Amino acid sequence: MYFQSYVFLLLFLPVTLIGYHVLTKLFQKDMGKVYLLLMSFVFYGTFHIAYLFILLSSILFNYSIYKGLSYLHIESKKRLLFVFGLLVNISALVYFKYSNFFIDNINHLFGFSYEFLHILLPVGISFYTFMQIAFLSDVYKKKEVYQYGILEYMLYCSFFPYITSGPIALHHEIIPQFRKKETHNLDWDMLAEGIQLFAYGLGKKVLLADVFGSAVSIGFSDVWKLNSISAFVVMISYTFQIYFDFSGYTDMALGIGKMFHIKLPENFNQPYRSKTIVEFWERWHITLTRFFTKYVYIPLGGNRRGSIITYRNTAIIFLLSGLWHGANWTFVLWGFLHGCFFILTKIWIKKINKIPSILLWLTTFGFLNVTWSIFRADSISQMFSFFNRFRDFSSVEVYNKISASFGGDWQMIAYLLIALVFCLKVPEMTKLAEKKKTGFLPSLSVILILFLAVLSFAKVTTFVYFNF
Repeated sequence: MYFQSYVFLLLFLPVTLIGYHVLTKLFQKDMGKVYLLLMSFVFYGTFHIAYLFILLSSILFNYSIYKGLSYLHIESKKRLLFVFGLLVNISALVYFKYSNFFIDNINHLFGFSYEFLHILLPVGISFYTFMQIAFLSDVYKKKEVYQYGILEYMLYCSFFPYITSGPIALHHEIIPQFRKKETHNLDWDMLAEGIQLFAYGLGKKVLLADVFGSAVSIGFSDVWKLNSISAFVVMISYTFQIYFDFSGYTDMALGIGKMFHIKLPENFNQPYRSKTIVEFWERWHITLTRFFTKYVYIPLGGNRRGSIITYRNTAIIFLLSGLWHGANWTFVLWGFLHGCFFILTKIWIKKINKIPSILLWLTTFGFLNVTWSIFRADSISQMFSFFNRFRDFSSVEVYNKISASFGGDWQMIAYLLIALVFCLKVPEMTKLAEKKKTGFLPSLSVILILFLAVLSFAKVTTFVYFNF
């Protein structure tokens, strides 16, 4: 079940929302949480019932480790249990995401012919696994003992707005909100803010990301039919697609959270305005950057042990970030290049600060476009084939299938300009929704976006980050 579907928008969301607020109003607060947990399981189970069993196994295992850590007082035993829990979580992630990747590379490297494993990749496994790794790490490191019941922990891990594509919420950001008395009362202002934010995110996804996505799919399917200008259009289209797709999902997730009086962490802050790659990673997928910084970079030593160790730790983080996104060498290369650019920026920061802002922005935005194309390519060979098309100056016309996907050449130019202005000048939707502007025009804009988005549901596509 996708956010951008008739079933979700017209049935699942209103039934879940009304049921939750009615139950919390008429009965004990736990009744509302039980109902919300069951509906979250229903939401997740619609993708594949096997995914739900994997999620439940992960939750019960990690809750058992948490209970063990809470009761143990001998440091050596706690450390052993924590390491065991960590290894099981990482092993599960490696098994589901990378088993066939390893088999494929072993076959190529040694000439073997091992068959691929028939493995289902559960939607959102990277997100809920990282959330639970962070939780166990906090339990192990903290002196205080978190008193979390099984119900609220299960709801935290499976809450349907973020279960499939984040943001990566931490336990202390969510579980206390489930407990607050205010959370169990319907807040009309937050409900209106949530609907507005959901509509904005839906518009990003359906009216912008999917349009750019059509052009990108055509471009990477017909690489050899591209000339330089067509390749450029495909490249920048993917830059806009992945932003509007992922930030659109996040806006919808945050909007749904607000409908239930739950505030989720921010994940974007106008990342394409960044003048350096360091700034970009402070603005893009903020909760992923936070996770790697707090639970990997700092435990490795952070920047406390000299420049060489700092750069080594940075390189590890970016390689892990690349691998986290998927089992493909294109992701590894993407992470490697971002790590190199990040480290060089840190080394030359004093000289970089003297460069005019417009040149810094152009360099950073250009780098992002190139590396996003690497990220999008299905393989290293397709990546080289795509970049080779930039050498074809035989025509100045855009490949007709690409321009037709926008509705024509002028519409294509309009989409690209609108997207660029949107990314550079329009604040994040969370900021606009928080202004709580009411009245005829704001309400009309929400209704219009919802109406246009619903009309486009017939050609809806999945979210990019569902694959990660």
